[in-house]
Amino acid sequence: MVKFIPNSINGFDGIYRSVFPEVTDSNGLFSENAIWHGLFERDQLIAFATIGVIDAKRAFVYNIGVVPLKRQKGYGKQIMDELLTDYGHLHLYLFVSKQNRAAINLYRKYGFIVAERAFVPPKGEICMHKVG
Repeated sequence: MVKFIPNSINGFDGIYRSVFPEVTDSNGLFSENAIWHGLFERDQLIAFATIGVIDAKRAFVYNIGVVPLKRQKGYGKQIMDELLTDYGHLHLYLFVSKQNRAAINLYRKYGFIVAERAFVPPKGEICMHKVG
């Protein structure tokens, strides 16, 4: 997994929209504070994660995405493994759709639990966190 700048990837907008077609607001994903990580196969971006470090103790995982044709092949797990290697010492937070059982199950395997008092998620989502 390597860090990258979204506008350095040819066709990144199309890749991002294929993974998150419902997202219309970038929520700061493209700000200078967002750190992008990607997995590449033959120079093609196939999975990515975005994280924002809040302070010395906390970070927010903005998104984890795998292009549709590469799903269910372990790339989401690989991204999580590497994110936790780099940021596992921090308290990590994320939002996830209540309907996305695959993602919720993946996060639970990594020790994430539903956060009762943390950030207020958008409608239809829950906030999960993992203590570093």
